[in-house]
Formats: sequence, C-alpha cells, structure tokens
Amino acid sequence: MNIIKNNNYTYSLEINTLNIKMNEVFLNSIVNTNLLNGIKRCSFPIWSKFPVKIEFYASSVKSLSLLLSECRNGNEIGSDFIICMLECLITQFKYIEKYNYSFYSLSLDDIYVIDDLTFLCFNPKWMKPIDKNRNISFISPFEKNDLCSPELLSINKIPSSVNIKTFYYTLGILSTMVLSVENNDDIEYKLNTIYKTKLYWFIKRNLDLNFQNRNLLLI
Repeated sequence: MNIIKNNNYTYSLEINTLNIKMNEVFLNSIVNTNLLNGIKRCSFPIWSKFPVKIEFYASSVKSLSLLLSECRNGNEIGSDFIICMLECLITQFKYIEKYNYSFYSLSLDDIYVIDDLTFLCFNPKWMKPIDKNRNISFISPFEKNDLCSPELLSINKIPSSVNIKTFYYTLGILSTMVLSVENNDDIEYKLNTIYKTKLYWFIKRNLDLNFQNRNLLLI
C-alpha cells in the first residue's frame, strides 16, 4: 500500500494484493461509501500484477499515528473527533461485511485522516473472509498488534477462528488510544473525561471480554 502526493491537492492510493476479489471489495469500501470526497479517478485492473489505484483531491492527508504524534506536542483531541472516526470506520467495515469480509484488527499507520474529517483504513492486509456463522478463519500465520482482541491474541495454533466481533474490540481499544495520548495503560483513567457519555458506553461495551456483549451502537 502506497500513498503518493502528486501535487499540492492530489494524492494517489495504490494497493497491491494477490486477491483480486478482496482488492475489489476493499476499493469499493472507499469509493462506494462516499466517505472519500473529491475522487478524481479510480482503476481496478483485471490482472492482479497491476495495482489498484485511486486518485483523489484533498488538502491534508496524514496517518492517524502522525496525527497522534502531533497531539503529543500540545494539540487536543475531543470526543467528537473520535466519534467521527468511529462512524467512518464502522461505515467502511459494514460495507466489506456485506461482501463476506471483515477487518480483524487495524494499525494506526494504516488509518488515514483526510482533511480532518474522514477516516479510512487504506490497507487491505487487515481483511479476512467470514463464513456463514460470522466467524473469521485463520489458516495461515497473521500479524498481531496492540489493537487485537484478547481472543485473537490467545490464538496459538492454525487453523483457528474468532467471531467477527473481534473487530469491535479493536474499535474500542483504538478509541482509548486516541482519547488519551498519555502513556498510561489504565483504561478507566483514560475514560474519566468522557464518563457516562455515548462514547464512554461504546468503549465499555466493546472492551467486554465476552464478545457477545459487544455492539457498534453509538448511543
């Protein structure tokens, strides 16, 4: 995955994966959800040896990891910003779910913030197919990180599977990371500033160790 700045206001996103169907679904999760305004051109070649490419207009494109590093230098992030992030990522997730795919985790380096209004995962490596029981199957080694759910981190053999709600946990823990840039692992401490708000309850529900209690409602 590459983000290329062509000029002051034009960017290109290039995606290279071997799975043509997944490429198409992922591309459409960006194009057909209307999350990314200012699309200039997109191409989906027939043969996988050519990259999927989207060209779009934007005044600012930065990774979430870069944005958070800037916040550590004195800028603040409010709950409205996090809710906007969640709404965008949930929209993208629900699109790929319709085509029997799911994200199993994300990375701060692969979530991009466009014009401070739109948040999108720009890397399909976090996608996996889901079965009729809404489970994600892992038949080969996969990348784990700090945004993975406990049930995902506990996998120690292949093949294995987890429920699709493993990604709900990712959104919950991601929200706490964005909410507070302090190096503090105490989640309750981080949630003090949003106590009993809809964002607070969203995070609490989706960090539940019982995946059946997780949901994506922001109420």
